[in-house]
Amino acid sequence: MDALSGTIHGITEEILRREIAEVSPELVERVSDRLRRKLAGMPSHLRLGMTGLTLGFSVTSRVTPGGAGALLERWRTSTLPALPDFVAFYEKMGLFTLYSELEEAESAGDGDR
Repeated sequence: MDALSGTIHGITEEILRREIAEVSPELVERVSDRLRRKLAGMPSHLRLGMTGLTLGFSVTSRVTPGGAGALLERWRTSTLPALPDFVAFYEKMGLFTLYSELEEAESAGDGDR
């Protein structure tokens, strides 16, 4: 897994576990994959900024006490406009994708959490 994919996976896992305590690794991977595709499909001026922030998040979270969860909270309340927007993107798209995946699984009779 490359650095970008690994960071998206870590952010996704943190956000989904806040919503559903026992989320399956398969579900985290499916949601992460959809978020990776969303990022890849953004217009270049947005994609480059989000990619840079995502990789910056990766580096910063390694040296932040409390790790990714603490850093997400810090960036959510930051006065730098791009940081709360970054967190909002992953939270909103991640949760939307989570519930879309759960709805699809329920419709198929799978119910994978």
